[in-house]
Amino acid sequence: MSASTGTTLPRDYAAYLAAYGDAYGDMSDPVKRAETIAALRRRDALTLASACRELRAEIARMPIGKLFTVERTTLHQLSDHCRTVRPEHIRRCDLHRLRMVHNEMTRRGILTFK
Repeated sequence: MSASTGTTLPRDYAAYLAAYGDAYGDMSDPVKRAETIAALRRRDALTLASACRELRAEIARMPIGKLFTVERTTLHQLSDHCRTVRPEHIRRCDLHRLRMVHNEMTRRGILTFK
């Protein structure tokens, strides 16, 4: 999965364990359940951090023309002209990507705020 495709949704771990708890063993023990939830949260945090690093590296490798294209596309997706109702987590992902693109453009000296 490319990092630029999106982020994971906040997970309801209790519902997840209710559906898939058999794969993790006996979930009736509260200590075991808490340890399993902590492990799942850690795994999700590491996956998200890895995706962010991958996206940052992908943006750093982009040529200038591609940076402008990504910026224009992201701005269009965030605008009302897109005429689509998009979930809030996707909008947050677009804002994060736009911020990373602007940071890279500023680092290269293409974009300056005065």
